[in-house]
Formats: sequence, C-alpha cells, structure tokens
Amino acid sequence: MNLGNRHRPLVVQLFLWLIYSHQAVWGQGWRELIEKADSAFAHRQVDMAVQFGREAHDLARKEYSASDTTMAMLYERLGRYSLTRGGLFKEAAELFERALKIREAEVGMHDSSLVNILLPLGASYFQNAEYTTAEKIFNRLIGLSEESFGPNSIKTQRGLDILGSLYSVTGRSKEAEVINRKNLAIRLTMFGPDRAEVAVSLQNLSTICLEQGKFLDAESLSVRALSIFRRAYGSESIQVAGPLNNMGQIYYEEGRKLDAKRTFLNALRLKETSAGMTSTSLISTLNNLGVVYGDLGFPD
Repeated sequence: MNLGNRHRPLVVQLFLWLIYSHQAVWGQGWRELIEKADSAFAHRQVDMAVQFGREAHDLARKEYSASDTTMAMLYERLGRYSLTRGGLFKEAAELFERALKIREAEVGMHDSSLVNILLPLGASYFQNAEYTTAEKIFNRLIGLSEESFGPNSIKTQRGLDILGSLYSVTGRSKEAEVINRKNLAIRLTMFGPDRAEVAVSLQNLSTICLEQGKFLDAESLSVRALSIFRRAYGSESIQVAGPLNNMGQIYYEEGRKLDAKRTFLNALRLKETSAGMTSTSLISTLNNLGVVYGDLGFPD
C-alpha cells in the first residue's frame, strides 16, 4: 500500500492541488464552457449562453492575451449571444470591435473573412440606434462583399437589406426603396419568384410602401411575401410575423380594425415564442396592437 501522499506536508498537497486545478481550468475549462454556451444557444436558451460565454471569456483571459486570435473567436461568439439576447447591443458592439481589431491585425483590412464580423457589428450599432456608425460599417461591408464575392453575392444582398432598413428607420425612404428594388431584381434573377430570399425583399419594400402611404402596393407585396414564407418555413415560423405585422397595419388604415387586431395578435404570438427576437420588434407590434385596442376598447 502506497502511503506517500498521506505523509506529504499539508502545504505541499495544497500547492500541488492548486497547480493541478488551475491547469484543468485554464487548459480546458473555458472550452467546455463555450461548448455549453453553444449548446444553450442552439436550444434557444440565450440568457444561459450569455452567462456561459462570459465565464468562458474570463477563464480564457487567464491563458491568453487580450489580442490573441483565440480571444477574437470568443469575443465574436459572445458578441453573437449578446446581440441575439437583445438589450445588450452596446456590449455586443464592443465585443465585435475587439474581434475585428484582432482579425484586421492578423489578415489585413481587406480580407473577405472580415465580412462575418462586420455584419453583426453593424447590426449591433443599428439596434443600439447608433445609425451613423452603423451606416459606415454597412457601406464597408457591402464594398468588401462586392470586392470579395461579387455584386450579386448572398453576403452583398444581406448588406443591402440591412442598409435599406437603416435608411428606412432614419427617414430616407426613397434611398431605402432604391436599394431594396435593386436587391429584389438581383434575387429574382438568381432564384426565381418563389424563394425565401425574394420574400425578404418583398417584405422590405412593403414596409417602405407603408411608410410612404402606398397601402395598396404594400398589401400586394406583403401578400406575396407571406405566401412565400409560409411555403418555405410553415405558418408558425417567425419569418411570417413580419408580413403579418404589415398586413395588420394595412387593415387598420383600411378601417378593418377587427382584422387588424387578429393579425397583430398572431404576429405577436409568433414573436413571443421565437428565440432571437429583439425587444424592438416586439415593441413595434405591441404598440400597433395598443392603438387598435385604444379604438376598439380593452381586450376581453
């Protein structure tokens, strides 16, 4: 029987335990935590993903410098959790900025891989209502996407989508319409009339027409988008919520307030049960529903 460990001085045993435990935590602990974060995120447990991601970050910082490429990966990962979580947009932007700085130092300012950071970085600033900064990032994203992947690439299209949304939010509806019609033409040529990508452009244009008071055009576009999304994802998908919200607004403008109420409630239900919806989107539908209830009376 080996009694060597029992005869070691207690301080030596404690010292060795500290070394072994720290090696286990620093070497593998953060990796296990980020795996848990990814799993939680995949299962729509976004708050838990943020918590695990923060813990993984804190552990990894004991092993790597703040400018290490491994930290860039963690910054980007935690940024995506925070962006999806909603309400953490400033934190998400800071994390993506750190990741971008490291990646630029590694690959240069014009590497195509930067597109994968620029898109969520711009979205973080956009959601935080920092529109001037967001616009600069989206323009850089579009330019880099066109240079790296071509003017009709999926990544370029996504950049155009979100830049159009920014123009719309900041009251530049004519510019938003030009961008979205350009994107629609690209998608119709690439995919034909029945793809979900086309429905995204149709929905964006419907929103712009609503803002411009073109309710008949808005209704026609939303009906087309709704039909495509239902075929592509099903009637209970979150993609359906956007066209429903627009249809509710159209019904309200047409004086069909009961139809508007029913449609807004359906859109709200889909948003509430879907992961990753920001509070801004929920508030928009809640505000619309509140206006209807103000006209019809309180709900039963």
